[in-house]
Amino acid sequence: MWGGVNGWLDIPEFLLDGYGGGNCIFISAPTGSGKTHFILNIWLGYIASQNKKMLYLVNRSILKAQLEKEIMDISPHISSCIDIKSYQDIEYELKMCEHKEYKPDKIKTDENGQCGQTTKYVELENMRQRYSKYDCVVCDECHYFLTDSNYNTDTSLSFRWIQDKFADKVRIFMSATIRDIELYIKGYDLRRMHEEKIQKYNFPDFEAAEAGDINKDAYEAIRNKGARYCKYCDFMVPRNYDYIDAKIIYNTDTIAEIINDGDKTEKWLIFVDKIDTGKELSKKIKDKNNVVFISSRNKWEEDVSDTVDEITYYKKMKSKKILIATSVMDNGINIKDIELRNIVLMADTETEFIQMLGRKREDGKKLRLYIYHYDKEHFERRLNQTEQILETAISYLKFLSSCKRNEKIPYDEEWVINKRHIRLMREIFDNKISMRYVKSLFNAYGGTLYLNLLAYQNLQNLKAFYQNVISAFDAEEDDTKRGDCFVRMQLGWLGIEEERAENIIKESKVTKFDKCYKKVIDAFESAIECSNPMNIDAAKMFQNKIRSELVVLVETTKGCKRYGTVMAQAGKSKCLISKKTMDYLNQNCGIPYKMEITGKKEDRKYTIIRDGCKTETPKQD
Repeated sequence: MWGGVNGWLDIPEFLLDGYGGGNCIFISAPTGSGKTHFILNIWLGYIASQNKKMLYLVNRSILKAQLEKEIMDISPHISSCIDIKSYQDIEYELKMCEHKEYKPDKIKTDENGQCGQTTKYVELENMRQRYSKYDCVVCDECHYFLTDSNYNTDTSLSFRWIQDKFADKVRIFMSATIRDIELYIKGYDLRRMHEEKIQKYNFPDFEAAEAGDINKDAYEAIRNKGARYCKYCDFMVPRNYDYIDAKIIYNTDTIAEIINDGDKTEKWLIFVDKIDTGKELSKKIKDKNNVVFISSRNKWEEDVSDTVDEITYYKKMKSKKILIATSVMDNGINIKDIELRNIVLMADTETEFIQMLGRKREDGKKLRLYIYHYDKEHFERRLNQTEQILETAISYLKFLSSCKRNEKIPYDEEWVINKRHIRLMREIFDNKISMRYVKSLFNAYGGTLYLNLLAYQNLQNLKAFYQNVISAFDAEEDDTKRGDCFVRMQLGWLGIEEERAENIIKESKVTKFDKCYKKVIDAFESAIECSNPMNIDAAKMFQNKIRSELVVLVETTKGCKRYGTVMAQAGKSKCLISKKTMDYLNQNCGIPYKMEITGKKEDRKYTIIRDGCKTETPKQD
C-alpha cells in the first residue's frame, strides 16, 4: 500500500533530498493502512541514515505505550533516533514554564560598543534548546488539535509550539480525518509567513478569528504563493469499507433487543453520545455480568481518557462481551479482537463517526455496523448549543479588535488581553457567562485567560456542519425520505451508493414483529408444502424452530383472554401447540392457519391447514 521506489512512500524528491526548509507532509489514511509501519520501518531508517533525530507525537498515552513497545524490536542504532511523546507532555512542559520568573540574561554589546540588558524566560529557553535537537516531527492522530480543543483548551499550546519550532523542518501530519486540521495548518503557516511582527507565543490572530473563517482562501493563497515559503505534500490512502454490513437503529430499545436475542458468543462495542444513554442501555441488556460501561464524567481532567482506554482494552475487552463507551474511547487504540463482530455508533459528525469505526481493525470478516438514526430536531439542538458558546468568543474578539483599530490609543498586546481577562472574570462571577462555555474556549496561561483559536475554529466547523445537515433535511422534497437525510449522509461516508443505501434504510424500517411474523408464516407454508402430517417429534421440531418468534407475536396480545396460558405454551420447549392455542394465534396474531390433531398419545398426528377466513395482522408501532 505504501509503494514507490524500493517500497518507499511516493514522497517528492525535495523532501528526501533537501530534507528541511519547511517541508510538510499530510498523510490521510484509515486505521490499519500501514502509516505507522511506514514511519517506524522506513522513514525512521532514513532519519537514522542521515544522523537526524525524529520526534513522534501522539494524542493518547496508551498509543504512546504501544509505540514504545514496537520500537523495542528495532535495532538500537535506529531506535535511538526517535523520541515518542504525547501532545499533553508538551502542554504540561509549557504550563510549567508559566510559573517561572523573568531572569536577566547575559549583557550584550552592540556594534557601537553600547551595552544593554535583555531578559527572557530561562525555562522556556531551556525547553527550546531541548527541542532543537529534533530535525523532524510526526504528529499522529493530528485531528486531536481541533477535536479535543473544546474540552482540552491547552491544545493551542502544543499546536503553536510544534508549528513555530518546526517551521523550517519536516512536519508530518497523520490522521484518518485530516481535512479540517490540514486547512487550519496551511492557513496558520500562511499567516505566520506574512506577519511583520512575530506575536507572543499565546497571542491569537484576533482579526482573522473575528472574520469567522480563520482559513478563508488560505488554501488558494498557499497554492499561488506558498510554494516559495513551504512545500506541501498530500498523500491519501482511500477508505475501503467493503467489510461493513451496515444497519440502521432508531432507539436504544432496539440495540438491547438485538443483543438479547443474538449470538451470545459475539462481542459488541457500543459508542453512546451521553453517559445517561449508556447507563440506560446497560440496564436493558439481560446478561449483566458481561456488560461494562466505560465513561469519563469529567473530560476536563488532563489525559483522563488515557486511563479509560487502558482499562477498556487491556482489562475489560478481553473478559467482557459487551462494551459500552462514550467518545473518550473514539481514538488512540486499535481493537484486534476477532470476536468483536458488532459496533454501534451514535455519532453526529463525520470525524467522530470515522474515528469510532476505526477502533476495530479489519480482520477479513464481515463487521455488522449499527448506525444510529438522528432526526432534524437533534441537529437544531446541537446548532443552538454551539451558537450559544460561540457568542462568548465573538464578544471577546470584537472587544480585542476594536482596541486594535482604535488609533487614539497606542496598541499594547499584553495590556489589551489583560484588560479583557479582567472583564471576562467579572462576567463569569456575575453569571453573565457560563463557566462551561469559558472552559470550552479559553486556556489559562500565566494567570491570564487566552482564547484557543483551535477551539473557536472547531465550533465554527461544527456550526457550519450542523447548518448543512439541517439544510439537507429542508431541501428534501420527498416526505417519505426527509427524515432519513442524515442516515444517507452517514452511509455515504462508508462509500455506499444511493440504491444500496435506500435498501438498507428500507430494511431498517421493518419492525421486529414484522420479521417474526414473516418467519412464522414461512414456516407454516413449508409445513403445508410437505403435505404429510407431523408426528410428535416432527411437531416439536417445527415449533422449536419458531418458538422465539411465537413469543414475540404473543407478547403483543397481553391483556387478551388466555394470554398467560398461550405464552407459557409458546415459550416452553416441551409444550406442543394445542388447537386452542392455534385458534388464539389465528384470532389475535393474524396467523391464517389451523391445526388438526388426530390419534391418541404417541400416535398423534398434527396437520396444518390454511384458514380461509384470515384475520387481519395486528399493526405494530
